[in-house]
Amino acid sequence: MLKILKYSALIFCSALLLIGHSPYISIKLYNTLNNGLGDLYKKSNLTAFKYKRETCGEKFTNSNKPGGTNLFLIGDSFFEGLYNNSAGFKNVDNVYFVHWQKQLTIPELPKNARNILVYESVERYLFAKYDTANIVINPAVKEFTYDNPISSKGFTKIMSIESNEFTLNLILFMDKFSLWVKDFKGDFNYKYFNRLDENIQLSTDKKYLFNYAEINGTSSSFEKIRPGYLDTTVNYFNNHYQHYKRMGFNEIYLTVIPNKVSVIAPTFDNKQYNHFADQIKNSPKLQVPFIDIYAQMKAANETKEIFFRNDTHWNCAGQQVFIDYLNNTVLSKQPQN
Repeated sequence: MLKILKYSALIFCSALLLIGHSPYISIKLYNTLNNGLGDLYKKSNLTAFKYKRETCGEKFTNSNKPGGTNLFLIGDSFFEGLYNNSAGFKNVDNVYFVHWQKQLTIPELPKNARNILVYESVERYLFAKYDTANIVINPAVKEFTYDNPISSKGFTKIMSIESNEFTLNLILFMDKFSLWVKDFKGDFNYKYFNRLDENIQLSTDKKYLFNYAEINGTSSSFEKIRPGYLDTTVNYFNNHYQHYKRMGFNEIYLTVIPNKVSVIAPTFDNKQYNHFADQIKNSPKLQVPFIDIYAQMKAANETKEIFFRNDTHWNCAGQQVFIDYLNNTVLSKQPQN
């Protein structure tokens, strides 16, 4: 009996180690266990923010016909959410999305078509860029194929030195009883000690949770830009632009989605917003056309909520701001030669 318990414990601990150090498995499990509650609520466990995020629209129905206009989206979870709400895009025949940690292999770019690429990063990820060719052409494949990190990227993509503590916590402690305990602790600490989880900040009006990394540290909206870093970032995006230009895309654009705090509280705690995206856009060295969405989002935020209160991401109204802007600018104009 004791031997069985030892082996059971060994198997359990080994499974946790594998999950904690595997980005691929962590993401799969997170997506499976995600119950629709905001990611910032899951870190704060403040019951005032315990509600499910609204779901937005539906995906664009691809025509798969030759020619026409094809919209390719490369980005992070902001564009992933946008893709799931992409039915609102106008004057396009097909919409494709690939996360910048993954890869889309295609036999060739659609011929006799207007192929548009929009490359996106949220502000806080401007400091953690990936030198990856997210779209590659391989005539040997017969259809659009999304990369499987296990089969094509090898062991380095399966395992990572750093563990994913947040996902482990989600897996182990998201049952009803554990969640009740965490909620009680979160509410108690805030009510009696004014203490929040170290990954969370609360807006001045108490309406929004903010990601701590957006406010403090090297990826925050208020971090002073280090000398030379602007040129490094611009060169990074220029390299991507040249790569996809050589691939044959007709139009290539860059956009930066503002951090939640940049829109809602750009002077949070008397800090000074660094406007890093503006510095990129205004750099004379930038080669790629820039889609500036900050002013539209700031104006929209004056009349409605465009970010989830309990999550880092934009809500349906925020996504619609971008969809409308892209429709009225890029997708409504005549194709570039």
